[in-house]
Amino acid sequence: MTADDSPRFLGHPLPLTGERTLPGVAAETYWFRRHEAAYRFAEQRASGRVLDVGCGEGFGAVMLSRSSAVVAMELDPEATAHAALTYELPVVQADACRIPFRPKAFDAVVAMQVLEHLWCPEAFVEQVRELLAPGGTFVLTTPNRETFSPQGVLNPFHSHEYTAAEVAALVGRSFADIEVLGVRHGLYLRSLDVLAEGSLQHLLMRTGYDDLPTKLRTGVDLIRADHFALGAAEGALDLFAVATA
Repeated sequence: MTADDSPRFLGHPLPLTGERTLPGVAAETYWFRRHEAAYRFAEQRASGRVLDVGCGEGFGAVMLSRSSAVVAMELDPEATAHAALTYELPVVQADACRIPFRPKAFDAVVAMQVLEHLWCPEAFVEQVRELLAPGGTFVLTTPNRETFSPQGVLNPFHSHEYTAAEVAALVGRSFADIEVLGVRHGLYLRSLDVLAEGSLQHLLMRTGYDDLPTKLRTGVDLIRADHFALGAAEGALDLFAVATA
């Protein structure tokens, strides 16, 4: 079963707490598609033996598995069980601060929207470097603090939100070759920004889905992963970093 087999608007068995996004929930369409887009970008850079750290519901790990041998890892036991059962993936319940795999076990490590949750970011990056075979790839996304929380009010599930310079400095402690890009709105989503009178993202962060104007809610329902683009880090929604061992 793939993530796209799930009905989009019929709810989801996992609780929606705000800590992770889920497929099949109308109010999560924008956030889910944004994560889905990031996994598509990651799929183009991660291949071979891949570890997906913090896989959450599992939809991204199964996307990566279309072209790679993927092991997923998740701390939450309920999400771990769901991912293993729903997508028939090898899923290990483990803490990203104590990754239980041998050195050089993977050709790529992917961590999508994980870094901002960690109390051990330096140790995590060091562990990732040890896990990678020579020439291996580390791909991560994390919210861009400059656009996600411009007023300094962090998501309660986030330990720290990063700027592009902070991500480059953190990952650069263990990797010499790093590029920081950004997930951005494409043309369709920029048109929804206009309807939202500024920022669709910020409107969705402060307004319930059912309270959106009808025209805008319809527009949100139609969002697809390919409505997001990968480009410059400056002003991006999420930072997208790629480092090579």
